[in-house]
Amino acid sequence: MFHENSEKPGVRALARLAFGELFALCQLNVVFLLTCLPVVTIGPAWTALTRATLNMVRQRSSHPVREYWQALRENFRGGLGLGLLLGGAAAAAGAACLVYARLAPGQPLFWLLLVVAAALATEVLLVSTYA
Repeated sequence: MFHENSEKPGVRALARLAFGELFALCQLNVVFLLTCLPVVTIGPAWTALTRATLNMVRQRSSHPVREYWQALRENFRGGLGLGLLLGGAAAAAGAACLVYARLAPGQPLFWLLLVVAAALATEVLLVSTYA
């Protein structure tokens, strides 16, 4: 077994850093979920979470939750517009998938349309991740 004296100091520092970041990410996740409760605020919350986590990765912020709230206030309008646009596109693509799935069993053309609609829905989700 390992003895406490045989453990390298770098491992202990790495574990402390990893668990500290993990705790900060858990805090951000809870704050994000709370700010997403009114569904309309998903866009601004998403942009704020993106900014806070990017600043964590780039080691520009020592207070990610404070950074999240600041980003939410600063980017609320832009995030709201982006969220409504991407949410509408995702809803339209999802509705198209449902319609084409019901029509597809007897028609090969509707299978093709279903695949296209599913690809568009996936693309919207990917764009919303990187927007």
